[in-house]
Amino acid sequence: MKILRVFNIFIVCLIGMGVTISYASDVKLSPNERIGLLVDVRNVPVHSHGAASLLARDTHREYPFDWKITNYLIDQFTKKVQASTQFQVVNLAEHGIVLTDVTRLIGRNDKTWVINPEKEAIIDRLQKDFNIRTLVVLSSSSDKIMINGCAPFPFFCRYTNGISTGLYTRRAMFGLEYFAVADIIADIPILDAPINLAYSDAMIKAQKTMIKPLPAFKKPVNIKAISEEEWQPVRLAVEQSIDNYIDAVIKELVQVTFKSQ
Repeated sequence: MKILRVFNIFIVCLIGMGVTISYASDVKLSPNERIGLLVDVRNVPVHSHGAASLLARDTHREYPFDWKITNYLIDQFTKKVQASTQFQVVNLAEHGIVLTDVTRLIGRNDKTWVINPEKEAIIDRLQKDFNIRTLVVLSSSSDKIMINGCAPFPFFCRYTNGISTGLYTRRAMFGLEYFAVADIIADIPILDAPINLAYSDAMIKAQKTMIKPLPAFKKPVNIKAISEEEWQPVRLAVEQSIDNYIDAVIKELVQVTFKSQ
């Protein structure tokens, strides 16, 4: 009988841990809201392997295959938004805005969301120059993801962190277990509320789906030199995870959109 294993993802957030939100009645987006999109993620896959003992170190091997994840995220988000809403997507990277500009725009003060005073200049620019008060920031999150795995034996539990988009493997009772990792996390601040939709129960649940077991994955000929063809099932699983995650982001935005009577 196969031993059951715990497999959880804990998101260690920059402005809080274990924080969830409830929607305030005055948080409403216009049906034709302008959504500022910023994508900054890794584009090449990494094979991360969980060490077989508490004393050993995890290994991480980067491969030179350009998966064009940045373009995929921008294209899929834009297409899905256009297909299901009237929102207007503004690619902030095209206007010289970078990830550090739009991180930590808002934070928590006890139980209240507040504007970060150090970010007032960029917030003012977003609102005045682009008429944007709502952002979707998609970035790599490997320094915030941990996998808790109890394998191959129930009494051997350990944490693995620092994993990136690609393949994660670990020892199981009869060989290796394989997982496709989509190393992406969303930040969804509404600046004039302020509130961050990324901390809703639904988004935290969606984040936990970004590591997908691959029970049918065929063992590579050489696990230390995975070919581009052997990577393809992993890439497809990563893209599927991305699609589902984007759907969850859009659903959050739609949920707080003002609906005309």
